Amino acid sequence: MIRDMGLYISAIRDWDFLADCLPRNCRISDIDGFVVLPRGALFLENKNVTGADWPQIPLGQFKAFRDLTGFGDISVVFIAWRGEDVVGMRILSGDGDSGWFSASTEDLRTFVRRWATEHDYAGT
Repeated sequence: MIRDMGLYISAIRDWDFLADCLPRNCRISDIDGFVVLPRGALFLENKNVTGADWPQIPLGQFKAFRDLTGFGDISVVFIAWRGEDVVGMRILSGDGDSGWFSASTEDLRTFVRRWATEHDYAGT
């Protein structure tokens, strides 16, 4: 939840000043949302739909998130938005890549609720 939009915007940084510190044209990336529970981590990455096709995920970002899923029980959900509406999801996990599929805000809520139940302490 963003409590103060002005403060949030003022904290956004351009990390280009670190570009020459990293090898092979690697770049610092932001993470739109994440939660860590006792038995896993969930990362959320927003993508805007601007045409008829699913959003393109920058290759470096995709590889980084895909590799991250190999470090334990970590899942990444790319969320396709058209305006304020969720229109699709793509899930990366230890089980692989789901590819893009049509989804709604309620589908996203269902996924996150199920993920949280499976990754929190047993019996809570």
